[in-house]
Amino acid sequence: MVFGLLIGLSALQVHAQGTVNFRTTTDPDNRVLNPDGSLVTTAQGYRAELMYAPDGTFEDQFGAMAVRIGADAPVAPVGSLAGAINAGTRTVPTN
Repeated sequence: MVFGLLIGLSALQVHAQGTVNFRTTTDPDNRVLNPDGSLVTTAQGYRAELMYAPDGTFEDQFGAMAVRIGADAPVAPVGSLAGAINAGTRTVPTN
């Protein structure tokens, strides 16, 4: 029984973990913009998500390989923080 458990555990992949602060700064030059250059607002329905794919993943494979890290987040409402994202700290795999 122990032998079977050890073999099963040896097949698991272990990845280191890191953290990122999933946010933009309050500087308007670092916020999410519409194609016309205006700041994106919550009222427009835009949301942001943090995605992870292993290093070396080709662009055409990203959709199949990437995983969402945490929930999506709204873009800040109209006003002094329009276009900002502040979704907090996320733990991500590293390789």
